[in-house]
Amino acid sequence: LLAIQTPNPETDLPPWVRVFGQRAGLDFVAERSISEEVRTALIEDQPRRGRMVRRVPFFLRSYARELFALEGSVRYGQVVARERSYFLAALRKP
Repeated sequence: LLAIQTPNPETDLPPWVRVFGQRAGLDFVAERSISEEVRTALIEDQPRRGRMVRRVPFFLRSYARELFALEGSVRYGQVVARERSYFLAALRKP
């Protein structure tokens, strides 16, 4: 199982993922976009993520806010605006 995050609003698995899989000698069994599920989870999970960031030392909080994709961070904005895509792919040895 492979989870892929792309900084582009793509609806299909990026071609470079297939190339890497084929070079590794793997066959793709299944793939699907999970962008909407990630978006929904990110929005609904903001309170818990905020509590986690409050436990981080003050001087590291700006980094933690971005890492945890809290509201106001670049990553949060990209996910909510559908500018970032997420995929799952299942691969296997032939």
